[in-house]
Amino acid sequence: MADPVDKENAPFVEQFASPTQSFLKAVDSRDYDYFADLNDGDDDLIIADVPEKGNAALKDLYRFSYRLGQQLRKEINEETTAQEPEEITVHQTAPEVVRNEDIALCVQGELYLKSRWLHRWKKRFGSVANHAQYGPVLFLFAYDKEGNVDLKNSKMIALLESSVKLGRNVKSADGKFKCEFILSTQKRRHILAAADAVARDFWIENMKKLG
Repeated sequence: MADPVDKENAPFVEQFASPTQSFLKAVDSRDYDYFADLNDGDDDLIIADVPEKGNAALKDLYRFSYRLGQQLRKEINEETTAQEPEEITVHQTAPEVVRNEDIALCVQGELYLKSRWLHRWKKRFGSVANHAQYGPVLFLFAYDKEGNVDLKNSKMIALLESSVKLGRNVKSADGKFKCEFILSTQKRRHILAAADAVARDFWIENMKKLG
């Protein structure tokens, strides 16, 4: 296993955060063993908290994530255009599938992810969708500089055999309260939060059904 700071492997490591077409081609000829090191490090570096199912399944999950991000970006843009910003409800179930290429969603909405070491809250757009190999997966998309869902930057957490429980209500550095809930997989624990108790309870109720 190469050292993560090895200059020879640095370009390949960087691409794990941006699964572009060139990235997908690169991984076709290389192993995903690097994930073993990522899963032992900072949560901010973990891209996929999923069971071991082989390289082909993991690469397919990346492609699935990118397609899902495209779909979410279109739906969010359409919703923003149709409604005033204050009228938009982010903790809602997904609309009906109307095209064959659409991905059927289980639940979606805005969430906050707490970093493991710095304990900072990071705003994410969460979406749960069913993947053929991994079952229900929580995709946590970052936002780009324009405030759109970043298609190439998502954390992926498999929900099969996971558990979720109520967390605390905490005041973050921005002075706003975050309503926590804790998602535990077979590998690790993730601290998530919603902006209010109603949204948090919505997520807990739906994720308990999927775990």
